[in-house]
Amino acid sequence: MAGATAAATAAAVHLKPTAMAKVAAAPPAPSLVGDTIVPALRWCPRPEDLRAGGVSALVMLPQAIAFAVLAGLPPEMGIYSAVIPVIVASLLGPSALLLSGPNTAVAVMLGMALLPLGAPGSHEYLVFASTLTAMVALAQIVAALGGVGRLLALLPRFTSAGLNMGIGLVMLACQIGPAMGLLASRETPSFLTPWVYAQRWADANPWAIVVTLAAIVTGLAFERVRKPWMPSLVAAMLAGALAGWAMDLWVGMDVVHLERIGHLHLALDVIQWPSFPTDELYVLKQLALSAISIALVASLQSVIILQSTKPGADHRDCRRELLAQAGSNLSASVCGGFACSGSFNRTAAHIDAGAITRAAAVMSSLILLALALLAAPAFASVSRPAIAGTLALVGWSMVRSGWRHIAQTRGLPRYAAVGLGLSALIAGIEAALMLAMLFTILETLLQRSGPAP
Repeated sequence: MAGATAAATAAAVHLKPTAMAKVAAAPPAPSLVGDTIVPALRWCPRPEDLRAGGVSALVMLPQAIAFAVLAGLPPEMGIYSAVIPVIVASLLGPSALLLSGPNTAVAVMLGMALLPLGAPGSHEYLVFASTLTAMVALAQIVAALGGVGRLLALLPRFTSAGLNMGIGLVMLACQIGPAMGLLASRETPSFLTPWVYAQRWADANPWAIVVTLAAIVTGLAFERVRKPWMPSLVAAMLAGALAGWAMDLWVGMDVVHLERIGHLHLALDVIQWPSFPTDELYVLKQLALSAISIALVASLQSVIILQSTKPGADHRDCRRELLAQAGSNLSASVCGGFACSGSFNRTAAHIDAGAITRAAAVMSSLILLALALLAAPAFASVSRPAIAGTLALVGWSMVRSGWRHIAQTRGLPRYAAVGLGLSALIAGIEAALMLAMLFTILETLLQRSGPAP
């Protein structure tokens, strides 16, 4: 219980204080699944849910597209991941306020797992992405039935802070190439990326750098102002897109030469079953190992958010949340999406906008789908540097959030968190995850060997 309480308290670092106050004041909302018929009748949506759904959709739309691009996948796969999987996770989970969907850490790990196996955007790459997503769901089911939810609830907070900071650093390194208008190098380790691109400075596209800076500066400005009608990430992507369009008109597309994300090829009949490459044992093994790592990171984040949105959540709630995330990922694997997880910033925006029942998450997904269908032609002109600037803001937010927590700790937790962040950047996220487990065991042993009260 001490570990669960610490995790729940520390999770508030990621959620706004106003959002945490609303969580404390909100009445418990029952779910459609696993509850009786009478409580389910109280699931009816309220006016606040519609407003929260609209805000959440605006926050989720640029992230869904950006995270799909980050994972090397077509942008429409991000939209698919933000509709049915979000609804499934909300209806099955123990918390009415937790919002799932495309996630930074999961997208980074997905891309790192798939890049050695195929070319981004190729048919083979997409098949592996669907297969890996299904494997993540299976791993989460096994974890839930095996009692891993109880263990995740007891993990010390510094492990999540260190991993978040490390993933944010990896994310920032990955955006240097697109921000400079250069092709990304698949073989270069993340910690060497700044040095490699510094050597190629003469080849950089100055127009791409201007677009990236426009997105970053605008996003930071709106983050400081905090206008509810214009989330900072939406403002960043719009500013980058407008900067690219303005330079196309002023200088000419042939001179500016910005890479575009292309059209959103959205369809409503995307149901397809993942195919496991049983004839390629090496690929199957690599996907299985990556699925375990992704499932652990995704489950850890979801459990921490659960404990902040539902104070007093016990191991049964954690198990139910893991099963809800598994259901979400299973639906993502068959509806054209990719692996998802609970989201700190979208959950905070969801709560802060006034979400009360699970209907808010359903409305958020439907509004997002409607916006994507209406604005699909406009996304053809959004440039990769605009996406890079938006993702750089997300990466910086993760680094800043992790560092703020590290600054409040002392002794082993502080050094362990810094070590986890650096190991994720240097050795990879899987290695950092294993190191996090070792640090957890070490802290447990140190606590047990301490003087008795």
